[in-house]
Amino acid sequence: MRVIIMFLMLVAIPFSGLSQIQGDGEVYLSQEKSDPVFNGGDLNKFQEFINQEFDFFKVTKSEKLIFSFTVNESGEVKNIRVLQYTNVAAASEIIRVLQKSPKWEPAKKGGKAISVEIKMPLNFTANSQNRHAESGNLKSLETKPEFVGGKKNFYEFIALNYRTPSVEGLKGKVLLTFVVEVDGSLTDIRVLEDIGYGTGNEAIRVLKKSPKWKPAEQNGTKVRAIYQLPLQIQSR
Repeated sequence: MRVIIMFLMLVAIPFSGLSQIQGDGEVYLSQEKSDPVFNGGDLNKFQEFINQEFDFFKVTKSEKLIFSFTVNESGEVKNIRVLQYTNVAAASEIIRVLQKSPKWEPAKKGGKAISVEIKMPLNFTANSQNRHAESGNLKSLETKPEFVGGKKNFYEFIALNYRTPSVEGLKGKVLLTFVVEVDGSLTDIRVLEDIGYGTGNEAIRVLKKSPKWKPAEQNGTKVRAIYQLPLQIQSR
């Protein structure tokens, strides 16, 4: 059995653990067997899909949730199972998200598509849940929060203010979340993923300097909203 270690992060709900991709128990050389591919990319693409689709209002308390599913020979997600849970709503929500999954590129053995099982744990923490309980998921909002001048201006603001560490060959992604408050200010800035050398702390520093945003709206009322920001970092 081949085991892949993967750390998956959901917007505003941190969790970690080992994920397993399991075949039929035989042993193959690396060039003879390939893992399934999601949406043209690696498992980070799958992470982004879950981030976008998961409704965090469904998470009401801390728990460890473990689920599994099969990517079959046609790339379809099948045999979805929640193996461990205490919150029925959260378990139902991850099932709903997985049922919406686009087709994968299936795993292959000797050039032939095969079915594999993927098993993942999610650890929902009470602190994170409480902190974001009243914040809307971007997917469900009528009007999303927006930096004044739009996304292009926001990335120009980041580029002008972000100080990339002088480390030769430094390259990778920094992933953050923050809440856009009803007054447009940014709060609860968190680094979910970085590449070291202070890259995450530098992103926090820059976001704290951000001018106020246009807040999200739902049913004509301004509401708090969670925003996810991926930054691609590369030293020059």
